Amino acid sequence: MRILILCIFFISCSPQNRLNRKVKRAENYAYKHGLVIKDTIKVVDTVIVESYIHDTTATIIKHDSTIVVNNEKVFLRYFYDTLRQEIYHEVECKGDTIVKEVLVPVDKIKVIEKDNRFNIILIVLLAALFFVILRRNYKG
Repeated sequence: MRILILCIFFISCSPQNRLNRKVKRAENYAYKHGLVIKDTIKVVDTVIVESYIHDTTATIIKHDSTIVVNNEKVFLRYFYDTLRQEIYHEVECKGDTIVKEVLVPVDKIKVIEKDNRFNIILIVLLAALFFVILRRNYKG
């Protein structure tokens, strides 16, 4: 029975669970009191397309033209061999890099820095008062 209680105690008091509870509590407090601001994160996604070349041959009875399609990304060529009576297909897809920027809206907790001048002045005054009291006690 004691082992079971100890196991439950150690499992429930793990640092990760404690941190999760504190973060959830802080988020709930921030949402409740209006301390959350909208922010956007820019995510850059890069996709690299490698070059691709493919050749094929087809036998056909009659075809006498050559077709070439050439643009920035694809080079496509058909040509007819009259001696062998075959059509050659050659396709080359040129490599490319695609960069996409995505703006992701996120909630961010607003941090408000307090002015610590008052606390510093208070500490200095209390220290001076402490030294004055000590000096009077040692003289008398």
